[in-house]
Amino acid sequence: MDAKDNSIGLQIDLFAHQTGASPVFVHRIRALFSRKGISLREDVTPYFAALEQAFRREESIRLSATQTKDNLEQLQGQLVRFNKVFQDQLNRLKDLRVSFKGKGRRQGLERPERRRGSVSRKNGFLVPGPKEVQ
Repeated sequence: MDAKDNSIGLQIDLFAHQTGASPVFVHRIRALFSRKGISLREDVTPYFAALEQAFRREESIRLSATQTKDNLEQLQGQLVRFNKVFQDQLNRLKDLRVSFKGKGRRQGLERPERRRGSVSRKNGFLVPGPKEVQ
């Protein structure tokens, strides 16, 4: 293997291929060396471990972010289904409430506090009264 085969530029390309790094990330790595005045044709040996670590970390972060995104999408779907079930149950309860109110009126039943004369207040005490309207 000659110096050209062991260059920083070639190793960047190899790591990019192995890890599936984005072109943007590869460009940033190349630009980092350029800003420091290091030629991409130089021997990679002094930088090999750091390059490998950078590409592996980027891969790990990218995979973790993808998994997190997938989990959030799944959770969002579950929340949508939960909301639908909740709304269905709420509507059923409202229907039952209306149904019970209607049955109570048809049978002449009313809530006690609505019956006239059933309870009167005297000196702050509740005094039961006749059940029939007087």
